[in-house]
Amino acid sequence: MLDLECNYSGGEWGDSLSKGCQDLSDIFYEAVGEVNIYNVEGTCWKPDPSESKKGLTSIKGELKSYNKYATALDLTPWAFRNVKNLKEIPPCVYG
Repeated sequence: MLDLECNYSGGEWGDSLSKGCQDLSDIFYEAVGEVNIYNVEGTCWKPDPSESKKGLTSIKGELKSYNKYATALDLTPWAFRNVKNLKEIPPCVYG
């Protein structure tokens, strides 16, 4: 995707993709197209507790740390200010 400079942000407004980017989109959809993202009562897939959230990579010869994944709390911390007061939240929904 990076090499092809794919930009999937305009698809809803009729922006077309290059053939290579469309092919990648088709592969992705084939893999996850049947996943029901609204099934909040289903299996909760979480990272292995023994696995570190941090990873290491080399950028221009310098070792850098990065997050391997992000939680809803990481991405929207303001939404969790009163999370202790919420009741009856399904296991994979953080509020």
